[in-house]
Amino acid sequence: MELKTKYLALSNQIGYETTIPEKWTSEQLCQEVFKSSQNFIFQMLEQGFYSDGPTYFAINPFKAGERGFFSKKKRITIFTTFGNDFQKLGENKSSIIFTEHKLVKSDDYTRLSPAELDQYYRELSSKYNEEQLENILVYHVLFYQDDDLLIDVYSEVM
Repeated sequence: MELKTKYLALSNQIGYETTIPEKWTSEQLCQEVFKSSQNFIFQMLEQGFYSDGPTYFAINPFKAGERGFFSKKKRITIFTTFGNDFQKLGENKSSIIFTEHKLVKSDDYTRLSPAELDQYYRELSSKYNEEQLENILVYHVLFYQDDDLLIDVYSEVM
């Protein structure tokens, strides 16, 4: 697996946090996140927000007490971006997460299939020490190419 340095730049990031069930495979996780994000996009359309951005989620698969990648319940954040011009009317008191600009510099970017995701995590765990793994955030940008679900994966040690 070839890892490269690459930037992920996002504007008007909007999303929500959720818990994934125990014992999901990487394939199940990616398929379910993609479906959930599409539902979220439709809900946002009803509120007047048009999303033409990517579907992606962020997770730390190495958090202490949560080893085994997706073998235990984990908190993940699912995002998309929206293209509308907007005006802030006040403090966000909802459960919706909004960030105007996000820039991630990853030294571990690669494109892979959901079946290859565990191998990517193994490569990260051999590259970084325990403290770095505790503070790593992995962004998974999901998209379909023809009929295949693919992932552009970026990691950032916080």
